[in-house]
Amino acid sequence: MKEKTVGRAFVRGLGAVAAGLLLVGCSLDPDPMTMESIRTSAAADMAELFTDQEPLTGDIDLPDAMARALKYNVERRLTLMETALASGQLNFASYDLLPRLAASAGYSTRDSNDASFSRNVTTGNTAGEATYSRERQRLLADVGISWNVLDFGVSYIRARQQADRVLIAEERRRKVVQNLMQDVRYAYWRAAAADAFLGRVTQLIARVEDAQKRAQSAQDQKLAPAQDMLAYRRELLDQLRRLERQREQLALARTELATLINLPPNTLFSLKRTDLDPAFAEGHDPQVALPALELLALTLRPELVGERYQARIGQNESYATILSLLPGLDLNASHNFESGNLLLNNSWNEIGARASLNLFRLASLPSAMRLNESREEVDAARRKALSVAVVTQVNLAIQSHRIARKDYERAQLVDELEQSALAEAGKAVQARTATDLSKVRAELAALSSQMALYNSYAELQRSLSQIESSVGIDPLPASVPTDDLAALRDAIEQRLAQPLPDRLRTHLWDTGVLPKPEVAETP
Repeated sequence: MKEKTVGRAFVRGLGAVAAGLLLVGCSLDPDPMTMESIRTSAAADMAELFTDQEPLTGDIDLPDAMARALKYNVERRLTLMETALASGQLNFASYDLLPRLAASAGYSTRDSNDASFSRNVTTGNTAGEATYSRERQRLLADVGISWNVLDFGVSYIRARQQADRVLIAEERRRKVVQNLMQDVRYAYWRAAAADAFLGRVTQLIARVEDAQKRAQSAQDQKLAPAQDMLAYRRELLDQLRRLERQREQLALARTELATLINLPPNTLFSLKRTDLDPAFAEGHDPQVALPALELLALTLRPELVGERYQARIGQNESYATILSLLPGLDLNASHNFESGNLLLNNSWNEIGARASLNLFRLASLPSAMRLNESREEVDAARRKALSVAVVTQVNLAIQSHRIARKDYERAQLVDELEQSALAEAGKAVQARTATDLSKVRAELAALSSQMALYNSYAELQRSLSQIESSVGIDPLPASVPTDDLAALRDAIEQRLAQPLPDRLRTHLWDTGVLPKPEVAETP
């Protein structure tokens, strides 16, 4: 009687605990973060944005800017972390290939004996007294190993798929680096124009504003015809607006470069003065047949390489689907222990094997095969569509380079003419054969031509980067350590010194797109 009372009390207590847990689970409400916790997190993020960076020690040149971008740019560091994460997931997936090794221990009790009678099959009479062979309180323990052959096969395929995802993450990192180097190169030359002209633009704006005031005074005093003064003032205002827009664009170029190399936006830095190379355009002309560049792009572009790995993942998915429909074979072995004085053997070893087959899943095999074929067709169609886009980008990059080169050559001629015109205007003002207005006009035109020359040079630099990016050329070899800023800078400087045709031909030979010419042996 006492044992039944204890049992009922235990059941009631268990029910009360279950009801309490159910009540707590149903009463959960959204718990928004407090403004203080958000502000604390934001302050911590702000403090970590620009930490662990080598300080600037002098003027920055293009290799410096590219090296700092490769090491400190936030987006590139994110792709490195994604690659590391994919690699960690691969290591984790490899553990699924191992057999399952499990150990367990437990305690069991009941409020009555696990007793039973034996009944005669023929007569239905109960024979003998009730007996039991298991005690009320028991200690249980076992250590066992089990291996499912089918699960091993599927896990192996999943691990191969994860290995391909690691390679896809690496291709994404390559693409980010290529785009980053292209953006840094363009931003650097625009920022170089800002360093060269920002002060001159500010001074010229002050002169134009002063000329505007003097023209206003002359108009008020009627020292010149009103119509002439109005036209003069309107021209000055137009020039002033254009100069102010140019000054804003120059200032934005420095901010853009600072962001790319992960400097705080308000950081004061100066660029190393670099004169424009008049022969740069001719020395870096691609000089490679367009069909060869198109085939090189289809071979090297990170997006297409990633799509090929994605197609391989799709093929392995087909294998995994088919494999999962086959009969499964479980193999297991264990060592067991159970306490109690009624057992003849308290510990024993056990081995077993079992095969199983889901007949309904086997019936889905034709549907699974059609699904896999559709997946492979979609992967192939996506890769072909991307190939068309890549070939188009190569052609656009070559055309953009031709336009940029022609524009740079024209800008050189215009700048030479405007500088000569400025010199002549200065002589005329000194000889008092021309007004100060003509000198201001000549200064504006000369400054605008020089800025246009720098902008066309920046566009030429960007067009060369677009060619390299469109064919998938990496800015640096994979062997260069990315954590050494000095080594990065030296490698980038050597790479920039190499003409573009040489870099293109090297990749064409290495990939086998073009046969490498045989070097004649010297006698």
